[in-house]
Amino acid sequence: MPFSVKIYRFISILIVPFTNFFLFFRVLRNKEDKSRKKERLGISKIQNNNNEIIWFHAASVGETLSILPIVKILSENESNILITTVTQTSSSIISKRFPKNVVHQYVPFDSPLYIKRFLSNWNPKIAIFIESEIWPNLIIETKKNKTTIILANARITKKSFGGWSRFPASIKYLLSLFDTTIAQDRKTLERLIELGSEKVKVFGNLKHDSEKLPFDSNKLKSLKKSIGSKDILLASSTHKGEEEIIFSAYKELKNLERDLLLVIAPRHPERGKEIGKIAANFGFNEGDIVFRSEGKLPRDNSKLYIYDTIGELGEIYEICEYVIMGGSFVTKGGHNPIEPAKFRTAIFSGPHYFNFENEYEGLIESKAAKIFKDKIDIDILKNKSEIHKMALIAENYSISLGGVSELIIKEIKMLMNKNA
Repeated sequence: MPFSVKIYRFISILIVPFTNFFLFFRVLRNKEDKSRKKERLGISKIQNNNNEIIWFHAASVGETLSILPIVKILSENESNILITTVTQTSSSIISKRFPKNVVHQYVPFDSPLYIKRFLSNWNPKIAIFIESEIWPNLIIETKKNKTTIILANARITKKSFGGWSRFPASIKYLLSLFDTTIAQDRKTLERLIELGSEKVKVFGNLKHDSEKLPFDSNKLKSLKKSIGSKDILLASSTHKGEEEIIFSAYKELKNLERDLLLVIAPRHPERGKEIGKIAANFGFNEGDIVFRSEGKLPRDNSKLYIYDTIGELGEIYEICEYVIMGGSFVTKGGHNPIEPAKFRTAIFSGPHYFNFENEYEGLIESKAAKIFKDKIDIDILKNKSEIHKMALIAENYSISLGGVSELIIKEIKMLMNKNA
């Protein structure tokens, strides 16, 4: 075990006495579920009665949704599925969209004590960590538990590659603990090999297999009726610092299209009221703004509809012909453009889309997406015939992707049989 990993493990043990204070403040900030906070300490109210557990660990919403096709198939075969995540949003998604026999737990903090508690109860047969969940203690203790470990849909960005490259012995050691690593693209494959992974292959991006986002037909009908003939400027998955850019574009476009509704769906719905306050600085009055979280629909005089809810993007994607993707005008790396593309929606983005570089390159090459470098190009947004063409191409591109779920399921079954 490399010295740097030993130091990490030593520090993670030293901070155990302070974990309750840290957890307390996270609960106060609504970052943790108060009723289930002990799960972060490895303590579960649910006991595993010697069931053979298939454990998936996904950090947040995107990674969680990506495993839905796999989990559905395995659940139909009566497998016992445990999913751990970090965020409350992902927990909500699991309760709404995943099979009812799936068990969700919050992943314990990355300290040996908490992980041993967790593993002592669940004792999974196989663990599938999604994308970039390389937590040293989680991996080491899982391996000590004689659990087979897969790193699936692995993603190593240029930034994370640079970070891990500063600790070459550590990352090589941690990657060696995975029984197999499945990269989501060629660039990640190359980076993993350079970092020392010897058991790595590439299948493609699991997120491409995700089902089209669901929507309620009654809610969709009501939304269509309330919006009427208005044109829609949709900005999805926005982050702090991006709404100002969208408001500026709206004001410019509004001068050309008088009957225009701006819809902003923040990545973190709890920012809804904050966005409403920012809007006031751009000339929006209180009567101009409607919040989805209040159960309201746009009125004839509404100018801004803040979509501050979870799991309802399907409705708005269904009626919009283009979307400006957030997380790309600030250095968050962008968000999955294939989700809206499946709704026959043209894709626009800022320059920072490194989390979905392959997807954007494919969409740009096929002329289904355009990138705004310095500011939003209003001339493109008002060209409805061009946007219609882009939307059709985007849908066709999204259809051409997929098939990764079946390959990963085969890998899971093969390793489970091998280690039976």
